[in-house]
Amino acid sequence: MITPKDFNLSTVAQEVIISVILIGALVGACFGGILTDRIGRKTTLLLTSIIFLIGIFIVMTADHITALVVGRIILGLAIGIVSLAVPLYIAEMSDPGHRGALVSLNQLAITIGILLAYVVDYFYAPTGEWRSMFGLALIPAVLLFIGLFLIPETPSYLASKGNKKKAIKILKKIEVNTSKSEVVVEKGSSKKMGSWKQLFHKSLRPALIAGIGISVFQQITGINIVIYYAPRIFQLAGIESATSAILATMGVGVINFLMTIIALWLIDMVGRKPLLIVGLIGMSLSLGVLGIGFLETTRATSVISIVSLMTYVSFFAISLGPVAW
Repeated sequence: MITPKDFNLSTVAQEVIISVILIGALVGACFGGILTDRIGRKTTLLLTSIIFLIGIFIVMTADHITALVVGRIILGLAIGIVSLAVPLYIAEMSDPGHRGALVSLNQLAITIGILLAYVVDYFYAPTGEWRSMFGLALIPAVLLFIGLFLIPETPSYLASKGNKKKAIKILKKIEVNTSKSEVVVEKGSSKKMGSWKQLFHKSLRPALIAGIGISVFQQITGINIVIYYAPRIFQLAGIESATSAILATMGVGVINFLMTIIALWLIDMVGRKPLLIVGLIGMSLSLGVLGIGFLETTRATSVISIVSLMTYVSFFAISLGPVAW
C-alpha cells in the first residue's frame, strides 16, 4: 500500500484513513435516495461530482492526518450517493428488455475503476508520490462533471414532477414502444407515493428481505478488505517487495474485470439464483483455503494464498458483484 510516509502513520492510523471512507459512504447512502427524489437524478450526480472534486483536493493537499481523514469522509459521502444514484439513473433510462444487463454494467465500470487504481498504484509505488496519485482522480471527476451536461434527466423523475411531455420525448429516444414504460403518460394520471407501511407489507416482505440481504452479504463477505488490503495480503503471503505486491494485485483487478464480463453474459443465461449459490460456495471455500495458507509462510503456502485470493475474487465477480445491483 502507498501511504504518506512523511506523516509517520501507525498501523491504526493507516487503518482509520483507509476505512473511514466507509463511514462517509454510509451517510451518503442514507441521504442519496432523498436527494434523487428532491432535486432529480441528474442534479444529484452533478452535486456528487462536485463533492468528489472537493474531497480529492482536500486529500491531495493534506498536510496533517486530520485533513486526510476529513477528505476521505467527504469522498465516502460522494461514493455513498453515487452508488445509489447511478444504478437508479441507468434503470430509469433503460429499455425494460435490457435493463438488467445495463444496470449490471455499473459493476463492470466499478471493476474498471479498481483496475485503473491498481495500475496507478504500481507506477507510483517506487516513488511513493501519494499526492500525485490522488491528484489523478481529478481526471474522472472532471469528466463526470462535464459529461453530465450532455445527458438528460430521467423520464420517471420528469413525469413525477408533472413534466410528462418532456418525459415522453426522452422515452421515444430510448424505447420503441413508450406504452410499455412504467412512466405514467396518460393525461391527468399521476403516480401514488408509496408508504413505509406498504413497503413492509407481508406480500413485499420476502422481496425486501432478499434485496437487503444480498446487498448486505455483498459488503460483509470480505470483498472490501481484499480490494483495500490486497497488496498487504500478498506481502504477508511472502511477496516482500511493495512493487511486486501491487503487480500481483493488478492481477486480481484483471481477474475481477474479466469475470465480471463473463457474469454479464451468464446472468440472463443461467439466472441470478444459481450464480449466487455457486458464487457463495466458491467464496467460502477459497477464503477457507486462504486462511489455512497463512498458518505458516512457505513458498508453497504463498502460492496457495495468492491462488485462493484470486479464486475468491473470481467467484465474487460472477455472483454478489453484479447480481446485487
